[in-house]
Amino acid sequence: MQSPEDLRAADARLQPFAGRKGFLLGGLTAVTTGLFVGLVLLVSFILTLQQGQTAMSIDFRVFWAAGKLALDGQPLAAFDIARLAEVHQTYAETYLPWLYPPGFLVIVTPLGALSFPLAFTLWTTVSLGLVAWAFRPFVAGIVPLWLAVSLAPAFYPGILLGQNSLLLLAGLLAALAALRAERWVLAGVFIGLLTLKPQLGIMIPFALLAIRAWRTIFAAIGTTVALSVLPTLLYGLDYWPLLQASMADHSATMLQSIDGMKWMISLVYVLTLLGVDTGLALRVQLAITAACAAAVYALWRSDRAGFDVKAAGSCSPCFSPRPISGPMKGR
Repeated sequence: MQSPEDLRAADARLQPFAGRKGFLLGGLTAVTTGLFVGLVLLVSFILTLQQGQTAMSIDFRVFWAAGKLALDGQPLAAFDIARLAEVHQTYAETYLPWLYPPGFLVIVTPLGALSFPLAFTLWTTVSLGLVAWAFRPFVAGIVPLWLAVSLAPAFYPGILLGQNSLLLLAGLLAALAALRAERWVLAGVFIGLLTLKPQLGIMIPFALLAIRAWRTIFAAIGTTVALSVLPTLLYGLDYWPLLQASMADHSATMLQSIDGMKWMISLVYVLTLLGVDTGLALRVQLAITAACAAAVYALWRSDRAGFDVKAAGSCSPCFSPRPISGPMKGR
């Protein structure tokens, strides 16, 4: 999708980062992020050494607790918030449900065999390692730039909370790199992996349809089916009704409480905060989502836009189509 000439031109635009200022940027970023990650992991060990303290009160505790339940032969108990709270023993009143397909439970299950701080350390290390690996095709071999983007301060909230956003970013970057190299099937496999949290990639199908990337589409479908069917053989068909019920309950709870939530980043929250009816706010959000989809389709269909522009244009709408994003305390 990107000619050798365009690739060389794109790499040339990155050459300023190979100079002295680039080394300062990369070095400062690496040191700062290293200190931040080290501090976060140290705190996780210190806090969990306290008597009666099993885990930190962060999002990762849900992944870890679900993994422990799965190892204990109770994978479906992950949908029971009370059972999750019994395992992680932190702030049982906080509303943090399990909302993931069975493929993701397979991924986090091994973490349940470790203590919380060790599991959190492994999770953080693997997440950052995969992001660094996925960024390599886009930095033209410039190490300072690679360090700056792979260890960017923008990742700090995800690192601190132990979210899966870095894993999904790595998958998206890997898919874009494969598309750029016209490795259509491999791109589809990476895109299929993103369905472990599908709301972060809802613009991707419109880009693929625009360029008629049928092999990528079918590879993504096949990967998605495999990620759904194979874990279902392990956990049983009852997993899906429980997931559907949990997601429906989560949606209703979030919408009922949205006007009292903080740190939201979506248009729905802003409109609700201004007094707009929640139903109308959702319809406005849906209209913007449709507009984003049309824009992504048109961008990827265009012969005048280069691959870098198309990739950036596809990532930009990721923030807008998500109506809900933020913490939830209580019910």
